[in-house]
Amino acid sequence: MAESGYEMLDEEAGDYGDVLQLSKEEIMNKAFRSDEAAYEFYRRLGKYFGFGIRKGDSGKDESGRVICRRFFCNRAGLRQRHHYDRLDRQRGHRPEMQTNCEAKLSVYLDVVSGIWRVRKIVLDHNHDLTPAYMHEHLTRIPEKLVLKRWHKDAKSLDKYAEITEVGSEIGFLLRHGARHAAAQWMLYVGARSPSSFTQALNGLHTLCQELNRGLENVRQKKALDTVDLHDPVVAKTKGALRVRRQGGRKRRCTRCRKTGHTK
Repeated sequence: MAESGYEMLDEEAGDYGDVLQLSKEEIMNKAFRSDEAAYEFYRRLGKYFGFGIRKGDSGKDESGRVICRRFFCNRAGLRQRHHYDRLDRQRGHRPEMQTNCEAKLSVYLDVVSGIWRVRKIVLDHNHDLTPAYMHEHLTRIPEKLVLKRWHKDAKSLDKYAEITEVGSEIGFLLRHGARHAAAQWMLYVGARSPSSFTQALNGLHTLCQELNRGLENVRQKKALDTVDLHDPVVAKTKGALRVRRQGGRKRRCTRCRKTGHTK
């Protein structure tokens, strides 16, 4: 560990006491109640030493019961060659993560006792490991390595005020999320006692009324600024444009010569 420039934090290593400093012989003598318990043990072993794991193949008996299972390092195997030989590929290849690592844990079911035992364990890896609770003598993480969305105040409206437009949908959603996060503490404090509840409720009513008045003023201003436009005259496929008829001579009754009826 000293050669790699890392340092173990002894007070935190106690979380992995069941896998800490286990030898190969000690792992071979371990027993598990189920294959899932064996998987959980290998997962914690991989997390402590710094490698991921994945479930492999399994075997069953004549009745369909699982009697053996293997777990591999997540870098086991290699990417199939035909993925590289495709000429019609549009996207670039993802970074190669598999290194044909042979580290694995193989367990089997002892039918007599009903206990899962270790059949084979390979601890050697052909790639670098990233053990848990390791650090490289850093007292703080550089700001350039920390994204803004990782901060506790990631929903702070100040971070979005200058990048969002007033009437955009995304601006509304960002402002809504920021206000919702800011109101959580007010909701907690306002419910601690009857007096604080009444004070918070009255303040909310007053604030809502002021916001509604401001929103109504904005709507009225927009209504005055808009130009009243009518729909254009729609032309039919045949004939002239349809226009409004001018007032002229009206039809009269043939008997009384009055308008409004013809008979």
